[in-house]
Amino acid sequence: MIKIKKINKAILFLFIVFTTTLYAQTQLPSFFSDNIVLQRNENVSIWGQDKSGVKIIVTGSWGNDATVQTNKDGYWKLKLQTPKAGGPYQITIKGSEKITLNNVLIGEVWLCSGQSNMWMPLKGYDNSGINGSNEAILNSKNKQIRFFSIELDASVEPLKDVKGKWLESEPATSVDFSALAYFFGAKLNDVLDIPIGLIHTSWGGSKVEAWMDKQTLSKFDSIEIPGEITKDTHKNQTPTLLYNAMLHPFESYNIKGFLWYQGESNVSWAEDYTKLFSSMIQSWRNKWQQPEMPFYFVQIAPFDYGERNSAFLREAQMHTMQTVGQTGMVVTMDIGNCKDIHPAEKEIIGNR
Repeated sequence: MIKIKKINKAILFLFIVFTTTLYAQTQLPSFFSDNIVLQRNENVSIWGQDKSGVKIIVTGSWGNDATVQTNKDGYWKLKLQTPKAGGPYQITIKGSEKITLNNVLIGEVWLCSGQSNMWMPLKGYDNSGINGSNEAILNSKNKQIRFFSIELDASVEPLKDVKGKWLESEPATSVDFSALAYFFGAKLNDVLDIPIGLIHTSWGGSKVEAWMDKQTLSKFDSIEIPGEITKDTHKNQTPTLLYNAMLHPFESYNIKGFLWYQGESNVSWAEDYTKLFSSMIQSWRNKWQQPEMPFYFVQIAPFDYGERNSAFLREAQMHTMQTVGQTGMVVTMDIGNCKDIHPAEKEIIGNR
């Protein structure tokens, strides 16, 4: 009995030492890393964790810096002025330790979300191809285009970080990246001739409710907010779960706008979609504190859903575009496939 108590005390001591050491280090969310793209000409938010009361100095090699002190819980957040598009630069973060972010670019950043048609990689799916994908992959080497893909995750509580990393565009990385996001980014880079950062956070088969926060969904009496995740939970279709895990961590990250391709999983509930989708757009803009941030979305393509008529969902999407400002809908009626829910013309959609 005495030996067990000694062992328990030893374990407790090691746990305290480990925890103290862990939070005595300067830490950043995963997306503040090498190869990052930051929004140009803005006071961008950068944040992390350290010991309580530590002075944090963040310096951009382009000539700007900012300082803040960590709060009692060790958290810190500051604004750093970025220059016009360019790079590569370095960013140094000095706290208890020094962290250097290398190969940093300044340009435009877009957050790309939705379900399987946004998730669909440039290589296509096993049973659905993408026209022109081989040529696109072959010619995808471009140091001015960067990808950040978020690993699938779900949570009943908002998380502070995600799993993923920034990668330069090249055949080895583009092949598994969202085809739609890639084609959009490649077109934007070609037209604007500036660096483009693409944050990809989507999940095949997801409903719009899964990408909405608890407060926004509380206005809808028919929607039940989950208190736990069980083995029977359909994570990609359950309200709040994807927002909490795959969107909330980015809320302060400065971006230019949103891209959205979703709706197929809400076809059977088209009568509610306009209100849900409109509320989601407004809530995202509020989270980013940009009430008129551009939000561009894709009309779901024609597909034979059997007894379900997808025209009602497309009508709901149209009403959203007509009633919510600074939105735009990409028409796909001319390039869909009634036998394949994943249209092959992702390059045309991206260009539009």
